[in-house]
Amino acid sequence: MKRFIFIISAIFFTTLAVVVGIRMSPDAMAMIVGVMLGVAATIPTTFLLFFVFRQREKQAETQYRASGYPPVVVVNGQPGAQGHTSGVNPALLPPVGERSFKVVGQDDMASETLGGAFNITSVWDEVT
Repeated sequence: MKRFIFIISAIFFTTLAVVVGIRMSPDAMAMIVGVMLGVAATIPTTFLLFFVFRQREKQAETQYRASGYPPVVVVNGQPGAQGHTSGVNPALLPPVGERSFKVVGQDDMASETLGGAFNITSVWDEVT
């Protein structure tokens, strides 16, 4: 029974491919063949990548078994935390204290320091 279904389905798909191939323009046929060959080209690459990643996994597992303990992962704390004295670039640290902002179009007076909340109506009142 399985063999019969296989033969019938093979005949059906072959007939379908021939009918579609006869009615299709050469450009469309070239595109379909190109897509099929492109997909077929990815299959060996996929198997190669699978093999390489599996070999790396086996190597890491072997190394883990040889050492007898899991790898050590060190997570650094926040900059400025107690005991944190690593050489951190000061330019990358967040600013300390209050930040000041200059509203575009504002007079050349000192920029306002925004300690709490920004009140937009006060800026509009100054402009008008």
